[in-house]
Amino acid sequence: MTDAELKELLAAVRTLMQPHLERSEPLRRVTELVGQFLIDEAHRAAGEGGSDSRSADQTSAEPTAEDATRTVGEAANISVTGDTRPQSTVPLRLGDKTVHLPVSGTSDEIAQARHAGQPDGQGEVDPGFSTSSASGDSTREIDLELIEQRCRLKAASCHNYLARLPVEGDPERETPLVDAMHELLAQAREKPSCFLWVFWRERTQPPEEVVERIARCYDALAAATSLVRRVVELGDRVEDSDTADAMQYMAEADSALRIAMEPTWLTAPDTDQEEAHLWLRQASTEWRIYLPRYMRLDDPATPERAGQLLEEIEAMRQRVETRANRVKQIDERFKKIRYHVGQIDRSHGDPQSDSMVAHHYRRIADAVRELDQMEVPPSDRRYRDVLDASMAESFPAEIVESPSLTAVFERLAEYEAALQADDEPPPVETGDGEGWSGQVREVRSLLAGRNIVIIGGAQRNESMARIREAFDLDDVVWVRLSEHGSSEPMRAPIARPETALVLVLIRFTGHQHAEEASSSAREFGKPCVFLKAGYNPEQIADAVLQQVSEQMRAASTTT
Repeated sequence: MTDAELKELLAAVRTLMQPHLERSEPLRRVTELVGQFLIDEAHRAAGEGGSDSRSADQTSAEPTAEDATRTVGEAANISVTGDTRPQSTVPLRLGDKTVHLPVSGTSDEIAQARHAGQPDGQGEVDPGFSTSSASGDSTREIDLELIEQRCRLKAASCHNYLARLPVEGDPERETPLVDAMHELLAQAREKPSCFLWVFWRERTQPPEEVVERIARCYDALAAATSLVRRVVELGDRVEDSDTADAMQYMAEADSALRIAMEPTWLTAPDTDQEEAHLWLRQASTEWRIYLPRYMRLDDPATPERAGQLLEEIEAMRQRVETRANRVKQIDERFKKIRYHVGQIDRSHGDPQSDSMVAHHYRRIADAVRELDQMEVPPSDRRYRDVLDASMAESFPAEIVESPSLTAVFERLAEYEAALQADDEPPPVETGDGEGWSGQVREVRSLLAGRNIVIIGGAQRNESMARIREAFDLDDVVWVRLSEHGSSEPMRAPIARPETALVLVLIRFTGHQHAEEASSSAREFGKPCVFLKAGYNPEQIADAVLQQVSEQMRAASTTT
């Protein structure tokens, strides 16, 4: 009888018997005992008349079923009934005997059935059917480091399996590979849900080209997961776009592995493929990162691209590390400036410290020159946190004439002059004690109790306090964006229900950021105002009434 005929027969028998088995406990017991009897007889016949065609060397070179069982991390069971759901056997204790019932269902259902089939529900659950499957538990934490480690072990197991095939029967060449296999199995036993399925001799493995493709996909997913972990670890030292790019690589590698695994005998999803997909869904939602490709079943990746994908991931890792190292060096220079400015402040009034003060001035000039060599522009906002224009007067003449330092002080003076122009005008006396003009009060009636989002420039707490008080706001969210960085940080605060208005400071916002702020505001249905001059409450109120007054009034009547 062919495999196809056997599957057809078993499917028919199952369809015929299942309704009766569900209704009759005596029939279930008889069927179980008959099945166990047939299994015992088959084993006895094999022991008496059968012979293992494999040599003793081959047998010792492959893991036993016990080895495989101890490393089970996925459903390693083949369906012979035609049912597309995962299938396995469930041990059922009847008196002093245990019989194994074939069952189908989800991984959780099979795990629960195995647990319930033991006395008092205390049975041991097969680790191949986790009671907290990746697809069924969207709240649990997923360990990216563990996914990476398991993928590397699985990739190594596939490479080991392929290397052993051409040297089987040659003890000198095969023995080191067998030792390596057992070492991989030992490492897998130490990790939860790590099943090196390619070593399981109870199943016929896919063709070599399939195993090789799967190995490359495991390698790619391990590398992509490692890259995502590194980008997350670096935090502010990488661009937001780096996080999105790394996650997109991980999505492609994960999808490619899913497709590559389809020709195998495994009937349940690969644990790491499934957990990686779930982690991506959770993280992209939480961080509001859009992944345009490979997150849907109808948008599969190409497993054959795994080798090229590995190269692209490695190239991105090098770019990320180079950029992160540059950011680290720049941060160190700004910290050095802050330190020496502090030392100068503490030395004031000490006549014995002139030489030391000169030393601190030189160290500041050296740090600014190094930042210039690293192509940090003199207009960089971080200079405003550590220096102010008035300090130029106290620098020794030979130091302050440094071109790099001169450029920085010029930009600081321009910035501080711009802030002076933005100073709040004297309050308008209205007789009601509020001290604000009628247009401020009108805008306040539209914004009271809500939030506004400010895009561009450096956050000024005193300005935020004035704006919050003038318009009776619940909060002011000031989003700071790097000049060439991603606009992604602005999307979440704009999207919040409590946000009633978006203000874009044109002078302190790049053209691209301004356009994306406007686009995000339209997407989430929020009024967006461009402030071309200052941002004191009177100027804000005037711009709001000129640009979005009708939209604001319409929104207030619908809430």
